[in-house]
Amino acid sequence: MSKHNITLSGLFAFIITATLLGIAAFRPNTLKNDLELTEKGNKIINERLVTPIKQKFKFKMSKSESFSRCPSGTSFYVQDYPTNENPYFTGKVSHYKACKGIQMCEFRLSDDESQLEVWDENKRQFTSPEKWLAKASMPSEKKLKNDEDRSQKAEGRN
Repeated sequence: MSKHNITLSGLFAFIITATLLGIAAFRPNTLKNDLELTEKGNKIINERLVTPIKQKFKFKMSKSESFSRCPSGTSFYVQDYPTNENPYFTGKVSHYKACKGIQMCEFRLSDDESQLEVWDENKRQFTSPEKWLAKASMPSEKKLKNDEDRSQKAEGRN
């Protein structure tokens, strides 16, 4: 191949790459990104649910527990995201000590991140976090599965 052909091939490859990158960078994003909670949603869940659970059940970790290959502490993760059929973020709050986990509750947050509710097992319906916390007791020591509950979907870890 001559120098001229190599130069033209390189220039052609550069033009195609630059064009594709330009199209991707300047394409209008008309889709709502429902795959992440905003700072507002994280704050609501942490302030109205995770922190009060920590305080009620006096969950504290030693420094040696916080440096583990397993998750430790009280945290939430979002399991499902809003859709046309279900306009809620849904998820779970769990407390981990080393590799053992206890599921504390299930929650849902409206897609506009304004209304947080917790599943009340006794009433079989969603209720406010405050009402749920007033009646909540420590769940049995059921171990969480190693699959989805400790997945990288974890958001808002403390």
